[in-house]
Amino acid sequence: MSTTVEEISVEKIEIGTAQVRTDLSSGIEDLASSIKRQGLLQPIYVAKQSNGRFEVLAGQRRLLAVKKLGQKTIRAIVADGNAIDELSKVAISLSENLIRKDNSQKELIDACTKLYKRYGSLKMVADETGLAAGLVSQYVKYDQLTQKLKEKVDQAQIDMKVALQAQKAATNPDGTVSVTTYKYDSGVEGGVEALLAQAVQI
Repeated sequence: MSTTVEEISVEKIEIGTAQVRTDLSSGIEDLASSIKRQGLLQPIYVAKQSNGRFEVLAGQRRLLAVKKLGQKTIRAIVADGNAIDELSKVAISLSENLIRKDNSQKELIDACTKLYKRYGSLKMVADETGLAAGLVSQYVKYDQLTQKLKEKVDQAQIDMKVALQAQKAATNPDGTVSVTTYKYDSGVEGGVEALLAQAVQI
């Protein structure tokens, strides 16, 4: 896929649906201050659309910071939007943010789940994103969690590894998940909630 580096108008750039990051407000002030002092150290990544506008695939916070500074243009790596499908855009966004360590656990889960539904292979998702296969394996099991565990993961109270352990410990022989009865290794009786109470305190 061929790309060019161009200086483009910020008014022609849109943040599309393929973005991995969902929390865009955090740290914009600090980022704007850094760009004001040092300039934009890394161009954003955009796809040029058939209508002449651009969709940002990576660097949306940098775009927002540049807009906050009142700058009219921004340096960007430009790819042909017609040559990139939606899931490839997700992979580009995820890979760029992984390098910058900008993703929350929930954002990684959502991105890996989308890619896994496309490829059907943990290895292909790992290769595409650069994530360890073990992490990908955990993230794509999010939909199997109980609602209570999903809420804990969404709120970053526990990670996926702990959530999966909690669910496994509370799973009955018939495959149903009990929220009231199971006996954990420590001898504490309870359901998912009891194990979570322990896990959150570790």
